[in-house]
Amino acid sequence: MAQFDNTKVVKVSNILILGTILTILAVLGAQALYYVVDHQLTELRVTNTTFEEVKALQESQAAQLHEYSKDPDTKKISIDIDQAKKLVVRDLNK
Repeated sequence: MAQFDNTKVVKVSNILILGTILTILAVLGAQALYYVVDHQLTELRVTNTTFEEVKALQESQAAQLHEYSKDPDTKKISIDIDQAKKLVVRDLNK
C-alpha cells in the first residue's frame, strides 16, 4: 500500500480537468463542423434541384399561352399572348 501514497493529486486533477475540457471542445467542434457541412449540402440540394414535373408543367403552360385554341364547352377562343398584347395596345390607341 505504501507505493500509492506518493500520488500527485493536483497533477492528476489538472490532467483530468484538461482532458474534460478538450473532450468537450472536440465534441462541440465536431457538431459545428457537421452543421456547417449539412447546411451547405442542404442548400446545394435545394437550390440546384429542378423537378421534372415543374419543368413539364411550365412547358405545357407556355405552350398554352403561345397557341390558338377553342374551348368547345364555353365556345371561347384563346389566342397567343403576344398577339393579345398587340390587340390590347391597338385598341387602347384608337
